[in-house]
Amino acid sequence: KKMAKKEEDGVKKLEEAIIRSEIIAENLEAQKHQLTDLKTQHEINKEALKNLEKTRGQVWVCTADMFIQFPASNVKKTLTSQQGIITKELANLQTTIQLNTEKLKASQEQ
Repeated sequence: KKMAKKEEDGVKKLEEAIIRSEIIAENLEAQKHQLTDLKTQHEINKEALKNLEKTRGQVWVCTADMFIQFPASNVKKTLTSQQGIITKELANLQTTIQLNTEKLKASQEQ
């Protein structure tokens, strides 16, 4: 009877370890998708800033489902600010992904 209990406990621990690994893997997948989205937004903003370098006066900006004219200098400031935020988010997310990748490897080794 004690042997059956030990086997049952072992199976339960294995199931818990598998569940933890799956949760970490799912979170990691979502974080990688978020990283891709942030990198894409960063590149779009970078291209927009490059195009605004020679622009003076008003520019058309698409916001959601409409176009609005803004002073180019305001758009540059906004995009530059967004780039700073995105850069920080990218760095934090990359660190989180690295930590979760290590956790996943450790959980799979158990």
